[in-house]
Amino acid sequence: SFSLKTAGQLFVIVSAVLFVIAAAWIYSFYKIKGIIPLFLVLFIFCLRALWVMNAADTLSKHIDGTSDKITATVVSAPISSDEGTYAQCTVRVDKSENQSLKKGSRLLLTGENLMALEIGDCIEQKVFYSSFADDNKLGYYGDGVYYSAFCNGKVIYAGKSNGAYGLAGKVRGYVKTVIKNNCDNYNILLCIVTGERCYVSNELYGRVITAGVSHVLVVSGMHLALICIGLERVLRLFFKSGFLRDLFVLCVAFGISIICGFGISILRAALVYFIRAVYRLLYRRANSLHCLAFATVTVLILHPYAFHSIAFQLSYSATFGILVLSEHISDAFARYKNRSKALKYVVDAVSISLSAYIATLPTCISAFGVLSVLSVPVNLLIDIPANMMLSLSIAGLITGFLPFLQSAVFNVADIFADYFLKVVRLASSVPFASLKLNHTAFLTVAILLCYLLIYFFKARPYRYFLKR
Repeated sequence: SFSLKTAGQLFVIVSAVLFVIAAAWIYSFYKIKGIIPLFLVLFIFCLRALWVMNAADTLSKHIDGTSDKITATVVSAPISSDEGTYAQCTVRVDKSENQSLKKGSRLLLTGENLMALEIGDCIEQKVFYSSFADDNKLGYYGDGVYYSAFCNGKVIYAGKSNGAYGLAGKVRGYVKTVIKNNCDNYNILLCIVTGERCYVSNELYGRVITAGVSHVLVVSGMHLALICIGLERVLRLFFKSGFLRDLFVLCVAFGISIICGFGISILRAALVYFIRAVYRLLYRRANSLHCLAFATVTVLILHPYAFHSIAFQLSYSATFGILVLSEHISDAFARYKNRSKALKYVVDAVSISLSAYIATLPTCISAFGVLSVLSVPVNLLIDIPANMMLSLSIAGLITGFLPFLQSAVFNVADIFADYFLKVVRLASSVPFASLKLNHTAFLTVAILLCYLLIYFFKARPYRYFLKR
C-alpha cells in the first residue's frame, strides 16, 4: 500500500539526495563526468527507499498489538524517561518465537529495569509490539529503528554476546569504570567518549543547546578525525609503510564505531576514513568531498530514512559546510592571517566555527526550535578544551598500566571539563543567548531556499550543461 504521504516523503528525500550528491560532485569535479553514475545511484536509492518504507509500515501495522518472545542483543545504552520509571534501549533481534521480525532487525524496547543493561548484553523477553507515534516515527526510522515494543516485569538476562557488540560492551564497561573513578565531571567525559547522552541530565543538555555547542556531546566526524589524525602522527614514528598505518587507523575507526553502537553519525565518519584509505592504497589523492559524498550515499542506501536523523543531519551538514565554506571565509580575511600566527589561528578557528554554524542552522531551527546567538563565540571558547577533553580521556584510558600517570591525566581532563561546564552555564544564562522561534518549518524551508539560490548563482552549475 503506497500512500500519497509516503510519495511526498520520498520526493523530499530524493530531492535532498540529488542536491547533496550533485553539489559535492559538481563542486569537486567542475564537470559533468558523474551524471550517469549519479542517476544510477539515485535509481538504486529509490528502489531501496520504496522497499524499506513500505516493508516497515506494512509490518508495523501487522504486528501492532501482538505479543512475542524474543532473544535479542542490546546495541545502545539505555536512556531513562523524564519520569524515571521507564527506560528505553535499542536491541537487535536474534530470534523471534513467532517469527514476527527477521534476524538482525532493530527494535526500540521500552520497560522497567532496563537501566542495568549494557551494550552487548543478551536478553530473553516477552514483548508487546506497538507502532511509533506519527510525530516521532521518522526520527526513529532515521536511526534505522523501524519497530517498537514494550516489556513488563523483570528482564531475563541471558549472558553476554560473543560478537562485536559483546566486545564493545566490555570496552565500554572499562571506560565507564575508569572515568567514573578518576573524574568528578565524569558525565561530560563519558558523553564525549562514548557518545551516549544518558549520562547528561536534561537540564544540562538544554543549556548546551542554548549555548549552541550540542555537537560536542555527539561522537561525530570531529571526534573520529581528532583520534585518527593523532594516531597517524604517532604511527609515523614506528611504521614507514603507509599501508600498515591506514590498516591500523581503519581498525581503530571500526572499533570506535562498534563502541558507539554503529550510530548514523559515527558510521558516516568511519566510511569517510575507509574511502580515504582505499584511495591511498590505490595511490590516488583522496578528495574530501568525494569521500563525504560516497559515505553519504552508502548510509542513505542502508538507511533511506537517515535524512530524518538529527545526528546524521548535524554530522553531514557540519562536515560539508567546513569543507566548502571555511576556505572561502578564511580567504576573505587573508590580510589578517599574514600578520601573525596568532591571528592566523583565530581566523581559521572563526572560519571553521562560522562554516559549521551556517551549514547546521536549518537543522538546529527545525529540530530544536531555537536559534543560538552566541554559538560562534562560545565554540571558539570551548574548541581547544573540547579537543583536550577527548584526547586526555583516551590517553588516560590507554595509560591504565601506570596508575599515577593515569590519575594525573584525568585530573587535567577534569579541569577542562569543569571549564566547559562553566562556559556553557555562563553562555546559556545570558538573556539573549538564544531565540525561541515559531513557524520553524517555514523558516527552515526559507533558509534552505536561500542557500540553494546562493549556490545556484555563485557556483553556476548550469554552465556545464550549456557548454555541451
